Amino acid sequence: MASTCYQKCMDSRETSISSSEKKCIKNCLKAMQFSHYKMFEILQKKNEEFEQEQENQEKEKQQKQNEDKLQQEKEYKKEWLKI
Repeated sequence: MASTCYQKCMDSRETSISSSEKKCIKNCLKAMQFSHYKMFEILQKKNEEFEQEQENQEKEKQQKQNEDKLQQEKEYKKEWLKI
């Protein structure tokens, strides 16, 4: 959107830039800066969500390993007590 606005400003100029064209360009650049900032915010949020999901998966994996280890120890004790 902002780049199209900027292109329209640039297409409308002839030899020199009028004050309205300068204002148009300035507004387009602000819009482009804002859209890039918003895109950055979205990407940053997605990255944080991804990192949180990775951390949760790692915790679940560790918990499963701990449960498996505890179960193996219980089975080993049962076998040992039979002897």
